[in-house]
Amino acid sequence: MTKKPNILLIMADQLAPQFLPCFGHPIVKAPAIQRLSENGVTFDAAYTNSPLCAPSRFVMMSGRLPSQIAAWDNAVDFSAEVPTFAHYLEHLGYRTCLSGKMHFVGPDQLHGFKDRLTTDVYPSDFTWHPEWDRPNERLDWFHNMEVVKKAGPCVRSMYLDYDDEAAFHAKRYLFERAREGNDQPFMLTVSFIQPHDPYLCRQAEWDLYKDVEIDLPNLRPGEIEDAQCERLRYGYGATDVDLDDETIRRARRAYYGSISDVDGKVAALTEALHESGLSENTVVIFTSDHGDMLGERGMWFKMSFLDHSARKGVYSRTDGMKLVDLKSDPLETTNLAAQTHFSNDASALQSEIESRYDIAALTERVLESQRRRAFLKTVMRQQGVAWDHHPASAAEKSYVRNSMPIYELEKRARFPTT
Repeated sequence: MTKKPNILLIMADQLAPQFLPCFGHPIVKAPAIQRLSENGVTFDAAYTNSPLCAPSRFVMMSGRLPSQIAAWDNAVDFSAEVPTFAHYLEHLGYRTCLSGKMHFVGPDQLHGFKDRLTTDVYPSDFTWHPEWDRPNERLDWFHNMEVVKKAGPCVRSMYLDYDDEAAFHAKRYLFERAREGNDQPFMLTVSFIQPHDPYLCRQAEWDLYKDVEIDLPNLRPGEIEDAQCERLRYGYGATDVDLDDETIRRARRAYYGSISDVDGKVAALTEALHESGLSENTVVIFTSDHGDMLGERGMWFKMSFLDHSARKGVYSRTDGMKLVDLKSDPLETTNLAAQTHFSNDASALQSEIESRYDIAALTERVLESQRRRAFLKTVMRQQGVAWDHHPASAAEKSYVRNSMPIYELEKRARFPTT
């Protein structure tokens, strides 16, 4: 057993805590997440600092506010000069590893992780940059209502494939650490793409909600209106459709099925900890990057600071309430935060609010960033610049290859060894 605890950080994508049983939802089945909540600490007022996939993750990893690291959108370069919790933990003697999504944009696809077991699921270049210079044009890569209208069960999907791969490699990693038997602590981040839209799930998870009356949104379109919400609804086409209750229920049912799928993977990972003998010295943290409106106020997906979009579940035995503080949690867990130069930006939040932002200057920074990336995206397409991470597979370390003694390899791979 190591002195420093191992850390297993499990992330879901676009999972609003309002749709979890530990937050009182009467329908969704997620027993593994429920057990984590019951056996640890549940933060019921945790909010993301940016309800969008890439910025929320950059904030979580760096412990910095979006404006301080220029985390404007899903196609902004996460600068390699920004330290992350992975950098700090490596410095403090941890072996760090990422399996699954982190939506890194730019040439650095590790950001402090020593190992990365999978590629990412989304572009690492500037393809998905928004253009605020043309605010009324809909983007062809953006969210759209087709994923709501076509929600339901499926046999396979890209996201199911990806999450299965991330979970498989993560479980293997845990057993590899157990086989090594050394005292170096590890920090493994396992990041799933579900229950992110498109709202699809396997038939088995779909059937979990058979003969169950799926709940409808509390607030329907038009009950409460404001300019920002209508702007978002226009952007992904919600203002063009009139969804009936059955369509909304199908989308919600598929979303619930995706949550159950993630829950099954959480159960498999915690079971792997027990089977490998690592559970007694491993802190498990479960969280998400942001939520999903899932039809509330006629809105879908995220991108607003309304509760279903910006609120997120965090289950941890460490202190901290906001996503920007999550980086301090692993450091506090190791009792080594004082040995770093990490400065918690959240402590200065009050003074920042009081002093106000220069909105005009901030807007110009965002626009200039988008214009630069719009130009570079065109050049990069011509040059074929590739920033994607493609993990190398050393088959000779896992399987029998040419001129290898089969029994020696089999003995090395066996766990337990007796």
